[in-house]
Amino acid sequence: MTTDFSAATSSQMVPVDSIDCSPGPYCMSFGYDLNPLILSIESVGLLNSPILLASENSHRMVIIAGYRRIQALKRLRLHSFPCRVFPASALDPLHCLLINLYENLSTRKLNDVEKAMVLARMGNLMPEKTIIEQYLPVLDLVPRRDIFLLYKNIAGELGETGKRALAEGRLSLQAAKMLLDLDKTARDEILRFFSNLMLNMNQQRHLIDFIMDISIIENRSVPNLLVDPSIREMETDVRMNAPQKAKAVMKWFRKRRLPSVVEAERGFKKSVSELRLPDGVRIVAPPFFEGPDYRMEISFRDGRQLAKVLKDLSTIKKLVDIGNPQEKER
Repeated sequence: MTTDFSAATSSQMVPVDSIDCSPGPYCMSFGYDLNPLILSIESVGLLNSPILLASENSHRMVIIAGYRRIQALKRLRLHSFPCRVFPASALDPLHCLLINLYENLSTRKLNDVEKAMVLARMGNLMPEKTIIEQYLPVLDLVPRRDIFLLYKNIAGELGETGKRALAEGRLSLQAAKMLLDLDKTARDEILRFFSNLMLNMNQQRHLIDFIMDISIIENRSVPNLLVDPSIREMETDVRMNAPQKAKAVMKWFRKRRLPSVVEAERGFKKSVSELRLPDGVRIVAPPFFEGPDYRMEISFRDGRQLAKVLKDLSTIKKLVDIGNPQEKER
């Protein structure tokens, strides 16, 4: 599919009042910072004119490409600026969307929310099979139907708070996928809860699992669980910064969800500390004590030091007692 740009007028001054400045049907900008663009326009002027489509039903033109540029120009209080204008009959909606897509891809990478916006709009204009096979690779996505449906759901169901967190990198794509499997009430409450913490990708995934498991086990709604006094106290504790709050919250939920494992870990650490291991030696239990194998790590500078460490270890008789403390009690 090609576009005949000769159908558009050459760049002409267009009053801002004659443009529909809403995002419109072709916009794919989300979670952006206008300030660098404003600085660029102030410094060297408008380098690339917005592309507009004349409207048959309104005196206002529709933005095909250049939504952010127009927002920046409005912020600079410019009342008219150069644009390229296509006649209303020159382009169909798919042409307009693809012009915007490829113009954006020529200058920047789209974030996950913007990719979702593109795919959702394509879903109304072409067959699903075509989107998956031809356009997911264009967006650096694996051409699979589940990927297409995930991004379509991000566009339609994640909500403003979730989209903003995803676009800004505060919410991982995996966490967004997990949240989309929940009902809206639970999803919105977890997103609110996450906004007060600084969680990495793994913490987000584990915390969603913990919250949902505890909600089911204790027969409590997610909103009811997340207003637990202990949780609210951690959320509002001004003595802790965001990473410290995240660590405290993870510890609380883990203990609530896996009390026997937490107790076993406490007993294991106590028994290891009582061994008085040589410097540079640590013993690691299998995650959740679910595997049979423990691991010993030894740090040493040379063979002589290693030989000494091994000799010292051979004198620690209680090494034979290392294991899951709870199994010893059975």
